[in-house]
Amino acid sequence: MNVFKLLTNFARVAPDAYGRFSSRRRVFRYLGTAGWAITHAALPSLLSGLFQKAYGQTALSGEAITVLNLALSLEYLELYYYRAGLNAGIFSAADLAAFEAIRDDEQGHVAALRAILDTAAIPDPGAAAFDYTAGGQVQPFANVTSFLALAQAFEDLGVRAYKGSLTTLLSNKAVLRVALNIHSVEARHAAHIRTLRRGGVGVAGADGGGPSDSLPTSWVSLRESNGSLPILTAAIYGPGTVAASPAEDNLVQARVNVLVNSTSPSPNLVLTAAAASEAFDEPLDTQQVRTIARQFVAAGNSQGLFITK
Repeated sequence: MNVFKLLTNFARVAPDAYGRFSSRRRVFRYLGTAGWAITHAALPSLLSGLFQKAYGQTALSGEAITVLNLALSLEYLELYYYRAGLNAGIFSAADLAAFEAIRDDEQGHVAALRAILDTAAIPDPGAAAFDYTAGGQVQPFANVTSFLALAQAFEDLGVRAYKGSLTTLLSNKAVLRVALNIHSVEARHAAHIRTLRRGGVGVAGADGGGPSDSLPTSWVSLRESNGSLPILTAAIYGPGTVAASPAEDNLVQARVNVLVNSTSPSPNLVLTAAAASEAFDEPLDTQQVRTIARQFVAAGNSQGLFITK
């Protein structure tokens, strides 16, 4: 494990962390107190201690702790999924580096959230806590097509979940900044995976256009035909349990129907419902996020993942 790479990844998530130490030199001075004979197993704990120093004085409300632990649970769901996919040997050489980078991003997200939560963070559930077959309904590690289908679902869920939690974090600007950075990284993951599935880099049998599509859509459009695995993913694109979480095909923004009230800059340009919905991301409330994510928790899991406390 490359410590410099991990620090770089963390800086992408929490760019103000170094500023909390006054300089990067202090970061490495802290690392130096532990010596440079750092093992693969010890490094995550060392980094966690480092960034707890940066964020340890960040006061969190009980509600903020709840939503951040939900976000952390989702990051573990994704991290162990990408680790399993990389171990399955299903990626081409061209795609391997990209998914290694995505895995590293998820590891950085886990480290950032654990640093902010400190002792309030949930324990690492471990890979055995998750059942990515959803009780045998899917086989995501059989081939890259199956893997990408579920990866897209997880990333899209994460994007909506982060947006749904942002209002809870508004009073804490430092934490809000980290959450917004993670949200943007998850959105880029989703865009890359959707482009792969739609043939952007020649994935055979991709839906929504396929390899002949010279401009593959890399963003959510309407309800995505209930997602890549409708029996499991329809709710990711549908409405939440509260009015503030409309479905992804929502056309009303700030109480204005953007389709009905739009004016075209050209008589030859017609705004469609799909185009109008694609212009906005919709939040998803925590109750609905938990319901969706629990489909992938192993039976008998004792970690309490995605359970309302």
